[in-house]
Amino acid sequence: MPISKLALQFSSQNPDFPTTLFSSSRAESVRRNVQWHEDQLDPDLLAAVRRALTPVMNKQWDYDAAVDRLKMNALEGVPK
Repeated sequence: MPISKLALQFSSQNPDFPTTLFSSSRAESVRRNVQWHEDQLDPDLLAAVRRALTPVMNKQWDYDAAVDRLKMNALEGVPK
């Protein structure tokens, strides 16, 4: 199963999320996403994904700091 299907099902079938939006410029993608929404979420697969993600669940990710570190590391490797 594509992770995108699981993500759409998780968000659209979770009562904690009042709204799930998706968009596409292709009609077949819209039909596929509607079908994915209507398909029942596999609780065993969701549990397996949650177990796999346990080490990083509920962590705060500082995107800007990570980008800054990457830039600094790249600059350190450039000869002066």
